[in-house]
Amino acid sequence: MRDKTSKENNNIIDIKEGKRNVRKKKRTTKIVFALCVIIFAVVVFMFRDKIEIVKWLNTVDTFFGKGISAQNIELSYDSSASNPADWYDGFIAILTNRDITMFNSSAKAEFKKDVNLNNPVLKCYDKYTLVYDCGGNELYVTNSYKEVFYKQFDDSILNARFTKDGHLVVITKMKNYRGVVTVYSSSFKEVYKVYSASEYVMDADISNDGKQLAVAVYDGGFGEILSAVNIYSMSSEKVKSRIEGVDGLILSVDMKAGGRTHILTQNGYYVSKDGKEAEEILSVGNNYLKFYDITQDDNSVIILDGKLVGKSCNIHMFNAYGVETGDVTVDGNLQCYDKTDDFVFVVDDAGLQVYNYDGELTDEMEVSASTEKILASDDGKLVVFETGNVYIIN
Repeated sequence: MRDKTSKENNNIIDIKEGKRNVRKKKRTTKIVFALCVIIFAVVVFMFRDKIEIVKWLNTVDTFFGKGISAQNIELSYDSSASNPADWYDGFIAILTNRDITMFNSSAKAEFKKDVNLNNPVLKCYDKYTLVYDCGGNELYVTNSYKEVFYKQFDDSILNARFTKDGHLVVITKMKNYRGVVTVYSSSFKEVYKVYSASEYVMDADISNDGKQLAVAVYDGGFGEILSAVNIYSMSSEKVKSRIEGVDGLILSVDMKAGGRTHILTQNGYYVSKDGKEAEEILSVGNNYLKFYDITQDDNSVIILDGKLVGKSCNIHMFNAYGVETGDVTVDGNLQCYDKTDDFVFVVDDAGLQVYNYDGELTDEMEVSASTEKILASDDGKLVVFETGNVYIIN
């Protein structure tokens, strides 16, 4: 057998040296990878409340017939503000004293508008978001990417809302008047105004055909609250008719389909068919009026809490004609609620329950006892605000 030449020996040395270098590189890569994993783990631990992570919940129960996935997202919100968060056009609108921000489902801010409000109020509608300073004088209207209307009033804003026919109604308090109702068109032009010199104004709404205005008023003379609803024709400043006989301070008035005026007071729920007489369809009695929403055209929800007098909570559901379609008894302590066109969502000690407007339980799931607020969308998404955490559930 011939001896290896010097060149061949050098090649063998080079091959061995190359193998050693490859092994060194592999060890170095493994060490670097391990260090990266350790550093990442330390960062996650240190900033675990700030990093977006995805969690999967048990799918024993289903939400709207789907498997449940929950994403923990980083959002800050002020639970002390009036309705500080709501769904708008696929976005989560978050309001603080300083700004209104539109977040997408990945918690990315798509639009932000700086404001400076002492008592900020947020109301979201199909087309716009409405933000105003209750007791202040600034009002903003935005969509998901820009401000579309702004007005600084000379007087204090008491209430504001968009009506179903697209008008903007603003209630202010003016010198020498106890309330002024100003109506703006869909292009934000002032089209109608009424003044109330002797009675305080609480709420107002316009009929679906845009021809009538209902104004909820009260007078507190002689130690008694006398509430009523004045009906105006939008072509005249004179009162067309007046609904009396409602007990207690009016909290909300709504003109629904079928020409009916729905009135909610602190003591009961009333419906007027003719704009003159009101029929009581639900008595609050000695229960606590915990949650309510009568402004949706098809359905109204009123939730009474009887815990103070040893009773359960009751969820009452009504259609546009004032007929009760569902009545649900909830034994636990009600924490929060929301509703969509088809479902009512409530959170109590037992978790989240979903009901249709016939009062039938359609779904349920566990949520944290620290849940402060829920937002439900018509496309099946649910945002759960817990203390220190915000989840989007698909």
